[in-house]
Amino acid sequence: MKEEIGKIVTSIFNIAGGGPLSRREFINILAHNLRWFDPETSKKLLNAAVRSARIRVTPDGMLERAFDPDTVTLEADYTPDPSLDLDEMTKPLIERLIEAVCDQNLPRKDAVKMINHVGEELNLLFPAAAIHVGISRGRDMSEFYNEVNTFIINGEM
Repeated sequence: MKEEIGKIVTSIFNIAGGGPLSRREFINILAHNLRWFDPETSKKLLNAAVRSARIRVTPDGMLERAFDPDTVTLEADYTPDPSLDLDEMTKPLIERLIEAVCDQNLPRKDAVKMINHVGEELNLLFPAAAIHVGISRGRDMSEFYNEVNTFIINGEM
């Protein structure tokens, strides 16, 4: 999922010449120039890219690529994977963290209790506590690291 967002973001910034973009420019390129998504879905993708730390928002509100574009392999005829689940990508961080911690042996209600307990015990914010619980339960939580870091620094989810 994160790789696909990286490819989409790379495509948009390549079209724009690599420099900073406004939110409107980003959405227009995605919806009108590339015609990959409708404007509403383009907004969702932009929010997912910001939350996943693929795009950085500057203090003046402009959008910048938050990764080295040379790390993305982009085919000449690239188009997004049609099975891309934007609804899953745009779920709030808290929901995705809870889902990552849960399994057949740990229902959602118990997972939330466990995360809250660890957060209180270790004086951690909920997202950091969820990562801690997930790791202690043997889950790979690395996909959330950048997003949780962004939350801790900016207070945004």
